[in-house]
Parts: sequence; structure tokens; C-alpha cells
Amino acid sequence: MIKSIVIRDFNFVVPYASVESVKEQLLKNRYVVVGENGVFAGLLTPADVIQRPHKLIADCITKKPGIQLESGIDTAIDLMEKKIAPGSTGFFRKKLHWYRSLFRYTSIPE
Repeated sequence: MIKSIVIRDFNFVVPYASVESVKEQLLKNRYVVVGENGVFAGLLTPADVIQRPHKLIADCITKKPGIQLESGIDTAIDLMEKKIAPGSTGFFRKKLHWYRSLFRYTSIPE
């Protein structure tokens, strides 16, 4: 299950913060976790800011595909290939293939 590898220790940025206030974090990490009072609201990515250029984070976020924590590694990688990778570079696709191979041969409990 992906539950065993999902990172849950992160700082939320409130949806009504300015995009400017998270610019450095967005450039460094390539995403910002958005939420309020411990409730997840979404992820802000550089693509969101380009596609929906607004001043507030809440106005920029686009809907992203979700996955259940009980899902397997292959399910997660399949989702990335279908929803995220189309149009991506060959490097990104090779990286997904490498992840799939790695997780098949390691002992992550399902």
C-alpha cells in the first residue's frame, strides 16, 4: 500500500495566502501543500500558477487526481503515467519506469 510511503509531516499553507508569499517554496519543492486547520485542500504547483495566474493560492489551484492510501504502488504509478505523464519528457517516463522496477523488487508491505 502507498500508505507506507506517503509523507504526512508537512506544513499547510492557507488557501487565502498570496502566491507571492510561497514563491520560494514553490520554486524549491515544485509544490505547496494547501489546507487549513489540518484539512487538506490541494496542492499548488508551478503549472497551476501559469495556467491560472491569480494573486491568491485558492484562485490558482487546479483539481488533481486523487488516490486512496490503500492503493498499491503499481496503481499509483499507473495514475501518474495516465494523468501526469502525457506530454512529459522521456526523462520523466523513464523515471516512472525506474520507480515501478524499484518497488517491484523491494519489500514494501502491501
